[in-house]
Amino acid sequence: MVAGLCEDLSLMNKMAPSYHDQIGGQGLEGEVTNFLNAWHAGVTVIGGDMLMVSDRLGAAAEAYDQSEGFIGAAACYAGGR
Repeated sequence: MVAGLCEDLSLMNKMAPSYHDQIGGQGLEGEVTNFLNAWHAGVTVIGGDMLMVSDRLGAAAEAYDQSEGFIGAAACYAGGR
C-alpha cells in the first residue's frame, strides 16, 4: 500500500511541471510542487519505517516460536522425571 502511494506521488511530482501556468499562477504552482516534494519525502520515510516494523515483527514471531519450543521441551523434561 505504501509503495503504491509512493509511486502515485512520484508520478504526480513528475507531472506537476506540465501544469505550469494552468493552475493559478507561479505562486500556487510553487506551493503545489513544494507540497508534493514534502509529501514524497514523508511517504518515503514512512515506507522505510514500516519495513523496519515488519522486520521487527518477523523477528519477534521467530523468538516467540523458539520460546514455545523451549517451553514444550521443559514440560516434557519435567513430566519425564
